[in-house]
Amino acid sequence: MDGQQLASRGERLAAYWIECLLALPFGLVGGVLGYKLGRAAGAHEPLEPSLIFALGLTALCMIALMIIQMYWLAAHGQTLGKRWMKIRIVRLDGSKAGFVGTVLLRGLLNLGVYLALLLLFPPLGYVYALVDVLFIFGPQNRCLHDMIAGTKVVRVTDPDPALVVTPPAS
Repeated sequence: MDGQQLASRGERLAAYWIECLLALPFGLVGGVLGYKLGRAAGAHEPLEPSLIFALGLTALCMIALMIIQMYWLAAHGQTLGKRWMKIRIVRLDGSKAGFVGTVLLRGLLNLGVYLALLLLFPPLGYVYALVDVLFIFGPQNRCLHDMIAGTKVVRVTDPDPALVVTPPAS
């Protein structure tokens, strides 16, 4: 390897749970409002503009969170959860994975494979998702999506130079 220490399974899991906790408030609001909206439609009650606004706002907040996460992934190899856990996604040689490695290959391609399998033969989609996660218990400590993208998750030992703020010279 290139001297970078791989992130532990626990660090990666903690980062994942932080991501879930960040999205949870938006999902709960959307779920509660969606339930109320569905009941109103089922009872043929008129939809209140405030509900439609709230659902739209929830969707807008989720999209904003997704864009922030994608920006941090592309620019720094980190989601907010990974940043807080002091871990980062890099290429196998230790260089930045960038937009293609983090967002397109690790994220969207992996999601596309999962959804395609889920649509064609649902049990195969579930098996793929399980295998993806279980690969982390292999000797390389990498999930299937890491292997597809040619990435690994490492501990951050030095700050990203793009994020370091130096005071002006006096």
